[in-house]
Amino acid sequence: MIDLNFFTLFCTDIPLKIRIGLVQTEHICNNWLNLNVGLFHESDPLPPPVKKFSETKFTLWDKIEIREGDITVQELLNYLMQNFRIEVDLMASGVRLLWTSWQPTSRARLGQK
Repeated sequence: MIDLNFFTLFCTDIPLKIRIGLVQTEHICNNWLNLNVGLFHESDPLPPPVKKFSETKFTLWDKIEIREGDITVQELLNYLMQNFRIEVDLMASGVRLLWTSWQPTSRARLGQK
């Protein structure tokens, strides 16, 4: 049985060390432990595929930080179109659907924050 306290410490310790620069991500490996067949496997993670959109390269690990303060949905859509030339079809947070371009009921949310 895995000691849950050790597992929790490990899961919070490594990301913290990466964030403050004590551990480089190049030194971290993927580990598999299969207790059924007694297998321990270690491998280097593959880098994510790089895509190109309008002279900008990005991966699935990239993010866009928006620091515009308290804005409405319509202002957010305008910001993304003006700065990144991104047309948004769907906005979600977790499992909740916040806004869609194809549902008429979503138009009422454009003025909401």
